[in-house]
Amino acid sequence: MKHRSPALKKQQFAFLAKNARRLSFEDQVILGTNAATIIACFFPWASLEPLYGPTTFMNAFSGASWLIGTLVFGLAIFSVSLFWDDLFETQFFSFRVPRRTLLGAASIQSLLLQLCAGSVLSTVGTDYSQVDFRFGIAACLLLQIVALVAVWLRTRATKKEEVKQFFQLPINEKSGESAPNHQIK
Repeated sequence: MKHRSPALKKQQFAFLAKNARRLSFEDQVILGTNAATIIACFFPWASLEPLYGPTTFMNAFSGASWLIGTLVFGLAIFSVSLFWDDLFETQFFSFRVPRRTLLGAASIQSLLLQLCAGSVLSTVGTDYSQVDFRFGIAACLLLQIVALVAVWLRTRATKKEEVKQFFQLPINEKSGESAPNHQIK
């Protein structure tokens, strides 16, 4: 059996780090927040304390809001997978809609679903003596708000570049200067 050195294992995925650094700051934030949302789905979303008995903890995949939590998890995986082509240098996905539109829609949908999950958990909690919302749902909400702001900032930057390109004068190949829009005769 051939034994690999640890340095070789690190170099094997070095292109991922290089490609992640090539992403714009907003795209890095969106990717990071959605990856963190995937992880936050496994943390407790609520704790329910009955009058008698042990405290019950619920994460995104348990309790009355399991379907909502699963959808939030799926939307976060979908958002991370939109960066697959940029990270792995492939042309696997092609969409007719711009990526920022899909990311914005996924973030808005995830926020709405998390608010619904909070409502469901508080309604279920009426049968218990105390209901506390935990780190998992708070982290998911905060992360999706940050992702939505990053999508909005990326959209603004893209529109700014499009307007700038629209009004950019063509460049002469010979002199390297911009050509006038009209010529005086």
